[in-house]
Amino acid sequence: MENNGTPPQRKRFIEMKKVLQVSHFLTCIFCCLIFIGEASANNQEAQAEVLFQNKQYKEALDIWYGLVQSGNVGAGIYFNIGVSESLLGQTPKAVMAFEKALRFKPSNNKIHEALVHERKKIESAVIPVPTFFLTRWIEIVLSFLRPGYWAMIGLFILLMLPGWIIKSKHKVLKNRDRIRRLIMILLTTGILFISCAWLSYRQIYRTNEAIVVIESIFRQAPSDDSPPIRTIYPGEKVIVSDQIGNWYQVSLLNLDEGWVEQEAMDFILIDCEAPAKD
Repeated sequence: MENNGTPPQRKRFIEMKKVLQVSHFLTCIFCCLIFIGEASANNQEAQAEVLFQNKQYKEALDIWYGLVQSGNVGAGIYFNIGVSESLLGQTPKAVMAFEKALRFKPSNNKIHEALVHERKKIESAVIPVPTFFLTRWIEIVLSFLRPGYWAMIGLFILLMLPGWIIKSKHKVLKNRDRIRRLIMILLTTGILFISCAWLSYRQIYRTNEAIVVIESIFRQAPSDDSPPIRTIYPGEKVIVSDQIGNWYQVSLLNLDEGWVEQEAMDFILIDCEAPAKD
């Protein structure tokens, strides 16, 4: 006679089966919502592309910025914004958009070339120090998926695959050491994916970078009386490390450190923001 397991084992199996059914249902609903949202966004992007081809850059930007405000962000839309702003002569806004695009696709040569070309328009632009190669590799790996997808895969592994192992108990539970190893591998993999989700989120949504939007004096200390280091011009990127009052301590891309007034900068923020005012 086939052994169906003790009552507690069968109870756990039934509970796991219910969890799997609910997870499948929620996954289907989530995918449907994503599909509907992407279809609507794609239609608006197509309209913006037509306007752009007709050299109606401001009208195209209205659509693209509207999509950003509704949460449709990504390398493509920010790249399009950057190109349009560049053609309109708005270098700081173009640099801002290209920098946002790189948050999503740090290895994209097309974005890098556009940013280098735009930086050439900045008066007395600093020469950037290359990023450490290991940091670069990590950024590229994390950009393979969006944070939400990293997290979904990790949760899928943690919640659903162990259930499938238990479901195949007739083949697996005969070897307890094997199932322990499988569960540990799945737990480790799931945690790794969730960690990648957190790191990817921090990479995309970091808040310590800004673009200079008005000509400003780069000073040695947070005071108008402090000796000037140099003048920095609109479009220059800075890394913020500290704040005192309305002064920010920043590093330029050549690693020079100094202080800049708050009004001189706009932070690079990936969120539902409106375009900066002229």
